[in-house]
Amino acid sequence: MAQAMEERNPRRPDSEWRCKSAQLSMRAATTLLIVTLLGFPVSVQADRPDRRVVRDRLKLLWDSLASIEIRCEEYVADARGERDLSRSHRANHFCHKKENLWFCDLQVVSPAGIRTPIDQIRQDGLKRYQVLMFKDFPDEISAINISKQVSTPLDYADPKFSALWLFLPGGKPPYLYLDQGAKMTDAKGHGPSCVAIDAVHQNHRLLLILDGDHDWLPRRVESTHVDGVHVHEVTRFTRDNGRWFPAEGYFTHPMAKGPVRLDFVVTQIRINRDLDQSLFRLPVLPPGVRIFDINKQFSFQGGEQAYLNRQSRYRIKPQGKNPPRDNTVNP
Repeated sequence: MAQAMEERNPRRPDSEWRCKSAQLSMRAATTLLIVTLLGFPVSVQADRPDRRVVRDRLKLLWDSLASIEIRCEEYVADARGERDLSRSHRANHFCHKKENLWFCDLQVVSPAGIRTPIDQIRQDGLKRYQVLMFKDFPDEISAINISKQVSTPLDYADPKFSALWLFLPGGKPPYLYLDQGAKMTDAKGHGPSCVAIDAVHQNHRLLLILDGDHDWLPRRVESTHVDGVHVHEVTRFTRDNGRWFPAEGYFTHPMAKGPVRLDFVVTQIRINRDLDQSLFRLPVLPPGVRIFDINKQFSFQGGEQAYLNRQSRYRIKPQGKNPPRDNTVNP
């Protein structure tokens, strides 16, 4: 090392210096080869991408998104980490258009295929329609609640599921967290193509692992709450219309008896394709539907007697997988 640090003697011939330099270079190369062959780790740190590059790419993807439709199913995992098909699973349907239009329908599906509605939300840019279905007749409207729309073009404020959490963490495009001052760091343990965004959402820590191999979409989202860390992670991506999207993954959240895991699979993804505009509007209401309007007033489509008739008709529990046709005829 002392020789390597030695200053050049101007009286020493150049040929001697070139020979010495070549010997030192050969020694260094030989040492590196030996270390590599023996299996010792050699640190090669890839340069972290520029924050502005990541942010601008994410914003470009969001700005060029005219519409999206997602169908996703979520299954409880068994002790082996596999989907437990003996239990009911969730079926989720989500649509969005750039004009601040949103649609989300959540249902539970039994192992026998019987659907039970959980929630359906439609938003037309001004109003929010919560459509309530009869428990045993998931295609028949029982009531509808109308209120002012809360979701904005950059903040989806209604029900979310695993794939949606990875696409819109906390209901927002990921670039917004960078605009709000979130710290970008190396994503240790997630590979050289990933970066970490350490953000805050509704007073909770939100850690996004963005994947540079998939348009900087979140590969993993960690949300810290009082009960612990909730994790959404992608295990496989897919592409539609030239764009990446999560195809499979899982969600884990802490429970008193141990963490619970839900596996998700995206069964349909349609990006920048035509959507049915009626999904975002107030549906056609048959006689007897109860309405709770934006002014907090109750009314009944077709009058109170129509409401009583409809309630008595669809409160009957069907037998078997499909309800009898006599019970699904509109009044």
